[in-house]
Amino acid sequence: MVTPRLTEKRRAALRLAAENPRGTIDPRSVSKADELALETLGYADSIDDCGHAQGAPDPGHLHRGHPHYFRITEAGRAALTAAGTSTEGEPKPMSVKRDRRTATDSAAQLAELDELHREAERLLVATTHRTAYEELVTRHAHLMEHGPVSEFEAVRQELDMYRPVPPPVDPAESIAHHRHRIAVFKPLAEAGVEGAAEGLAEAEAELAAACVFCAIADGVAPAAMVREWPDALAFRPRSGGVNEGHVLVIPRRHVTDAVDDPAVSGATMTRACELGAELDCALNVITSVGEDATQSVFHLHIHLLPRAAGDGLPLPWTPQHATRQAGGDR
Repeated sequence: MVTPRLTEKRRAALRLAAENPRGTIDPRSVSKADELALETLGYADSIDDCGHAQGAPDPGHLHRGHPHYFRITEAGRAALTAAGTSTEGEPKPMSVKRDRRTATDSAAQLAELDELHREAERLLVATTHRTAYEELVTRHAHLMEHGPVSEFEAVRQELDMYRPVPPPVDPAESIAHHRHRIAVFKPLAEAGVEGAAEGLAEAEAELAAACVFCAIADGVAPAAMVREWPDALAFRPRSGGVNEGHVLVIPRRHVTDAVDDPAVSGATMTRACELGAELDCALNVITSVGEDATQSVFHLHIHLLPRAAGDGLPLPWTPQHATRQAGGDR
């Protein structure tokens, strides 16, 4: 079995966790591969508030249902101390092949990489602080109702440390960062820069995990394209859709839903209507805002659903409406 490396990204996650009062590692700051690597190294573990590790024996089921948190271990803290004076396990720095790139190109690319690292660190810090704050708020509410009083006071004092309250990280900002990473790594990978292909693959995977529609818009994820515009694109749903001819129209720019940015929504609706006019058939033109309104992908998308008499396809509210009609609720 190959021993995982303590990469700079994993070290940064540990460093931020060590600075966190609860030692918690924000799961959004590391990939699943990073989590597995840190657990394999013994530098982090999934532990509940009682100190019980996830997967450890629990004969009396005393810890069943307890929330677990991904936290730095004492071995992880020791590794951070050791890493301060050692380069063992460091990823090799990217080196530009001189026969393919000029010295000027190399300097500019290295500057872009430095900018990426700084932005990644900033987002990681912001996300970690917000996550730690939200965990404390949840714990505070639980202890207020269930006690004990001594622990409640300790958590309340920890909450006082977060003034002002850290704002949440805008998902669009994180997605923009992944897109920037792809833009930087792609030419480096094509030029044969050592490590760039690995960095590009990681950036593409993280973009796809953050927003599958952004990944489609950036050509990272495949889709059956129907039409492309400078500001939008139309494609078939991967599942085949709910009926023949079902098309999704999305903006290239990431906006969460139709009310997130009315200007982008209006432009995207214009594209949807242009395409709908060409279909020359009865249509439902539908978009949703929020999980309670059946939105499942949080990137604005407009459904174009060709309809025909007797096709049997219900609208989202049709079953409820039929029930109310049967019960006399007009």
